Amino acid sequence: MWGISPIAFVPSESVINVLNNDGTQRSQLIKNSNGVLTPTNVTMAIPMYQLVFPGGDTHVVGNFEYRIPIFGPVVLALFTDAGINRILRPGQLNMAPSRVDYLNTEYPGAGFVGKAVVAPGTQAPACPPASRYRLLLPVVQAPFRVYWAYNPLTVREYLQPPIVTDRSFFPNEATFLNAIASFGQAYPWFEQRSSFRFTIGRPFEALPVARSMIVSKKLQGVSA
Repeated sequence: MWGISPIAFVPSESVINVLNNDGTQRSQLIKNSNGVLTPTNVTMAIPMYQLVFPGGDTHVVGNFEYRIPIFGPVVLALFTDAGINRILRPGQLNMAPSRVDYLNTEYPGAGFVGKAVVAPGTQAPACPPASRYRLLLPVVQAPFRVYWAYNPLTVREYLQPPIVTDRSFFPNEATFLNAIASFGQAYPWFEQRSSFRFTIGRPFEALPVARSMIVSKKLQGVSA
């Protein structure tokens, strides 16, 4: 799958399990609705950065196609779709002040500034050269198309969220490592280099290998 939406991280919070020193789940006895003491997992809330797709404020897209008749109903079409979707005004990716104040009150050590952190590599342009063969099927009288595309400008990197907690925030080393494993690991983002598709139909000349444009998308807690 290809896409050209910028990817960012925004301040947020989540809940993790509290572990014992040996890495096992810590639990405590809590009375249920019937007054019976029941073992319940101990959890704690932590600050973190959440991955989002904010969309861009500026985008440009274009395409070029050159058709070559091969023989009879067989036609070869060489084409490319080029596009870019960028955030040129990152100051617009601000969170609601009330939400930022809440997070900084709950987690004063996190130091949230209320702005999205954009992964730079996800704002690169896209320009996949591709080819298409078209053949008119005699039985259904509809064109059969085979597509192949290769994109040298894919995003192939690890997206690292900012870390806003340290060891002192957690009761022990095991819980700290559990939090890092849950929300501090880099996200592998490796788009495939090539794509192969086929279609049957005549309503329009579909270009399914074009990278999808994902423009301004409203996200909860983010104001553009």
